[in-house]
Amino acid sequence: MILAHAPFPVLELRFEARLEGPLTLPAFPGAMLRGAYGAALRGLACMTGFRSCTGCPLRASCPYPALFEPPGRDLAGVGMARHHEGIPPPFVLLVPDRDVGADGHLAFGMRLFGQAIERLAYVIEAWRRALRRGIGKDRRRGELMRVVTPEGDEVWAGEAIEAPVTQVPELAQAGSRVCLATRTPLRLHAGGRPVPRERLNGRLLVGAIIRRARLLAVHGEAAAQEQVRGWPVSEWLAEADAMDSRADLVWQDWYRFSARQRQRMNMGGYVGRWVLDGVAPALAPLLRLGEMLHVGKDASFGLGAYRLTG
Repeated sequence: MILAHAPFPVLELRFEARLEGPLTLPAFPGAMLRGAYGAALRGLACMTGFRSCTGCPLRASCPYPALFEPPGRDLAGVGMARHHEGIPPPFVLLVPDRDVGADGHLAFGMRLFGQAIERLAYVIEAWRRALRRGIGKDRRRGELMRVVTPEGDEVWAGEAIEAPVTQVPELAQAGSRVCLATRTPLRLHAGGRPVPRERLNGRLLVGAIIRRARLLAVHGEAAAQEQVRGWPVSEWLAEADAMDSRADLVWQDWYRFSARQRQRMNMGGYVGRWVLDGVAPALAPLLRLGEMLHVGKDASFGLGAYRLTG
């Protein structure tokens, strides 16, 4: 079986903002942006004021958990056998790679998956409020100026939302030899711990992409869940075992402070190039899917981003 399309719609957006002045970004700004967005989204959507979503009578209908903090659920519908508490939120951040200069211009991206696209108005308003409250350690305030697609089509510029036509992206083929060039630190886990570099292989990578796609399909329509449930996973993993894997990667530490867990956490990962030889035709679209979804731990922060080249 060769995938022709992603299992659910994907909407990529670029957010352009004007801050009141310069802003020095942290080593990896994904946590800063994600935290600001989550706080603003909760303030916008929460109607009860409860400190936790657990036990809230409105949890099933509230946009906040649907967009940012999904509850655990039975995953049999997407082909996974057990209840899973760590459902990823239906987005990834595309983080800026330079500090904000004197002109105050800040641009960053976001991909929304599945039914999250239907709540686009909440997403845009949350970012608008987050920027007005201020971001970064200095709480640098700003205004969201506009939201555009990668093609430059304007979705929002201060007034009504021009909802873009969303599509289920095609997954292009690739050659039998590909290179994954990391764009942000990539961290694959096994047994709850990061996998050492010497144990990285094609099976771990392909398995992580399949697992992430299935978890994100929870946010999709019934057809998306049915599709990922029927994937020939054993066949794909056997083909992944046959690949030659050469990971020229180095570990890069990156720390953030978790207010919820009240501790400093190392969220680093591997950066560099990962060459795969003997890629079967069925696996190339999966690698393209991973390029779109990001792969590995904490992908919603923007981690696990890579560019696939021949």
